[in-house]
Amino acid sequence: MNRFFDPTEPILSPATLVQTITRKSPGDLALPGRAVITFSPGDLTHLVRLSESSPVRSWLPFRHLFLTPTEKTVLMRCEFGGPNIAAAVEELSAFGVSEFIVCGYCGSLGPAL
Repeated sequence: MNRFFDPTEPILSPATLVQTITRKSPGDLALPGRAVITFSPGDLTHLVRLSESSPVRSWLPFRHLFLTPTEKTVLMRCEFGGPNIAAAVEELSAFGVSEFIVCGYCGSLGPAL
């Protein structure tokens, strides 16, 4: 049977990328099990203010993440587009996030829709 995916180790993994940019250890980059991701800067600002979340400084300057006071959820904003959200999910997953809540908006191509 032919394999669709190459089983060899990747040259660059999401974890290695984050660790290289932040210069932090996996323990310093550990995250809770849940992430709320939004695409709007205003939505992130509102969520951070409403939940009284604090910055996750270990992820700077790579990603701007915020941890809720209960330390069970991390908040972040992602750029638009499938590749951007896929990269963010891969990176957060590498450090403990397994549940993702994505908040976005949809539009229409025509006024009748």
